[in-house]
Amino acid sequence: MLAKCGNYFIEQVVVPQYTQSDTLEAIGIYFYPNMVKSFFETDLSLKHFQRHFDTTKVSVEPLLKSYLESIQYLIDNPTLADNNKLKELLLLLSKSEKALSIQAFVASLIVPHEYNFNEIIPKNLYSNLSLDDFAHLCSCSVATFKQKFAELYNKSPAKYLLLKKLKKASEMLHIKSKPVADIAYDYGFETLTNFNKAFKKHYGQSPSAYRLS
Repeated sequence: MLAKCGNYFIEQVVVPQYTQSDTLEAIGIYFYPNMVKSFFETDLSLKHFQRHFDTTKVSVEPLLKSYLESIQYLIDNPTLADNNKLKELLLLLSKSEKALSIQAFVASLIVPHEYNFNEIIPKNLYSNLSLDDFAHLCSCSVATFKQKFAELYNKSPAKYLLLKKLKKASEMLHIKSKPVADIAYDYGFETLTNFNKAFKKHYGQSPSAYRLS
C-alpha cells in the first residue's frame, strides 16, 4: 500500500476465524521529499502531475517480492543501507499499472496537499470519529476545529454530523432487507441503543416504526 504523508485512522476488521496463516509481516518505508527530489534532479521533471490519491494498493509481483528478499539483510543491518536501494524501490513501484508515469508517481508523493474541511468532513461523515479525531485530521486544536466548522456549516460539529448520519440512515431504512443494527453501525453509531434514541428524538418514532410507515 502506498500512502501519502498525513494523518490516518485505521479501522480493525473482525476476522471470524483466525489461523496462524493469517499473520502478516509489514515493512514501512518513508520517502522524504528532499531525498526523492534529489533522486531525479537530472532525469525527471516533477512540475507536471495529475494523480491525486491518499492511499492506493500497488502490485508489482514478482519484482517486489524479489526486492524485499534483497533488502532483508539491510533491514537487519540498517547502517549499511543507502539511498540507492530506496531509489530502486521507487522505480520499482513506478512499474505498477496504477502509476501512469514516473513523473506522476513521484509528484504525487512529494507535492504537498493541503487538506481542508470541504474534503475531510464529507469523507468522514459516517464514521464514528470523535471531535479530537477530526481536529487531528485537520491538524488543528479542537477549539479551532469547532470555530472553523461553525463558520463553514453554521452548526456545531456534533449537531451537523448527527443530522447527516440520521438522514442517511433514514434513507437506508427503505431497504427492508437491511437490518436496522447494520444501518446503525454503517453510519457511525457505536450502539443500536444510541441510534434508536437519537433517531426517535429527531424523527419522533423508532427506526423500526419509521421503516413500517
